[in-house]
Amino acid sequence: MSEPSSNGGPENGGSSTGDGGNGSSAGKQALKGRIDARRRSDLVSGLRRFADRPTSPSRPASKLGTAPASSADADEWCELCGAGLPSDHRHLIHLDERRLLCACETCWSVRSGEAAFR
Repeated sequence: MSEPSSNGGPENGGSSTGDGGNGSSAGKQALKGRIDARRRSDLVSGLRRFADRPTSPSRPASKLGTAPASSADADEWCELCGAGLPSDHRHLIHLDERRLLCACETCWSVRSGEAAFR
């Protein structure tokens, strides 16, 4: 038969780490950091209920009133991916080819940081 551990063990309200239930300073800081991160996450999740919901992943809520209802209704097209564009769409300058490209929001945000585009 084994003797009960001196740290009380988890079943007796003690710690299973063998530190007498006191915990290390680094362990407490790590736990505090995880608790703070969870609180921030819960706060952001709670705020999401106030945000506008898009009707589909391809049409963000910020563009619901301006984007064409379908690609067939579009007068202009994204020159990078072929998506239909609203009349107030963005543009990229292709520096190598020295031309202006019509761009959807997604392509503009992805490509605007590349060296070939501005």
